[in-house]
Amino acid sequence: MLLAVDCLLTPATISVEEALSLRDSENSILAQMADRFVCKECSQRVRPFKASTNIAAHFEHSIRNPSCSLSDRPRP
Repeated sequence: MLLAVDCLLTPATISVEEALSLRDSENSILAQMADRFVCKECSQRVRPFKASTNIAAHFEHSIRNPSCSLSDRPRP
């Protein structure tokens, strides 16, 4: 499975680490920008996720997009 490690925050591409920092910012203007993260392939909304014990930090689509190669696949 491909994991998206960067996204678009128009007009720039940002890393998942930068997105997590913006999302967690105490500055309300920066925190509001977290609603504007979009997939660089399909332009749908994505959310940043922190790394865990078995997966690296990454973006996931807010709504699964089966036609995007960066969207996670349904689990069986």
